[in-house]
Amino acid sequence: MKSINFGIDVVTISPVAIIEGNETQVGKTVTKIKKEARFNEEENRLEYIPFMPANGFRGVLRRYATKRVVDAVKENTGIKIFNDRDLHAMLSGSGTNDQPLTYQEEEEIREKNPILSLFGTGLLLGGKLNITNIMPDKNISMTRENKDGKISFDSFVRVANYTKVDDILQKSKFATLFTTEQIKEWENSVLENTTARSEQRKKNKELKKMKQDLEKTVKKESIQHYFGKEYIPSGIKFHSSIRLVEPTELELGALVAALIDFAHDGSIGSSRNIGFGVIDFDVIDLENNKKIISKTSDENYIFNSIINTNLELSSTIKEAHDKYMQWLKNVSKENIELISNIA
Repeated sequence: MKSINFGIDVVTISPVAIIEGNETQVGKTVTKIKKEARFNEEENRLEYIPFMPANGFRGVLRRYATKRVVDAVKENTGIKIFNDRDLHAMLSGSGTNDQPLTYQEEEEIREKNPILSLFGTGLLLGGKLNITNIMPDKNISMTRENKDGKISFDSFVRVANYTKVDDILQKSKFATLFTTEQIKEWENSVLENTTARSEQRKKNKELKKMKQDLEKTVKKESIQHYFGKEYIPSGIKFHSSIRLVEPTELELGALVAALIDFAHDGSIGSSRNIGFGVIDFDVIDLENNKKIISKTSDENYIFNSIINTNLELSSTIKEAHDKYMQWLKNVSKENIELISNIA
């Protein structure tokens, strides 16, 4: 089969945070999101563009695809336990042998397990699926000017600030859960592990000019935390591209099924327990420029969504998906336990 190309159009419905790491700032720790450095020739500077990494998106699709196969084998055979090495190879591409595969072994794996063939297994078996980072649309409407009056990609990143004060200092009904020794131990650990006070002493002069009270900002005897979280706000458009290199029907069908499963989840990134990470997206078959999968959140309750699949717009995609769903009805343990059988 010739190579297949999809476009992925994404819109953030709630704030999205793809975590890069933490940065200590004055008085608080800020959780940073992933950004790609790119040189802006017009402004002669680097700008940092927030993005959703292809590796994370690829990993999500891989897990959904693996779950489909494993659940099907359990239903078909009644087997509940599989070799750890084979499961790791399917879920993440890890746990494989260092020795190269023979041509016969590679062909057997690709024929029996489209998930391993589609996503690959480390250096042992190359995957056929290529995905680009999910980057913001070039015509972003939700931006603000930087200090020079120029619009930049990195300007729409927001920071949510939080203050956390432990219940045990509030003389609440939960205070009795802790002993005095536990309170002191916790208090000492906070003081030993924070750099907020030393950082603010360095900034003392600047803070005074801003008429801020240093002692109010950082309390010496307090179990209190100031922290921030970077995020991409709702309403920002992103785009990604998917290329499937000369797939079999089963490999194409497995990818389409994983995209449908992901649509039913429709969230990505961290802090999803507080409503972050909800996205809408369309999967576009670029051969005929038609939407084959769409996920749209309910306006009143974003965790509800409408999933539309129009696979019949492409006979190639529809036939591949149907063949894969039929294959799942007969899949067995030998389709999973392949890597562990390689000597």
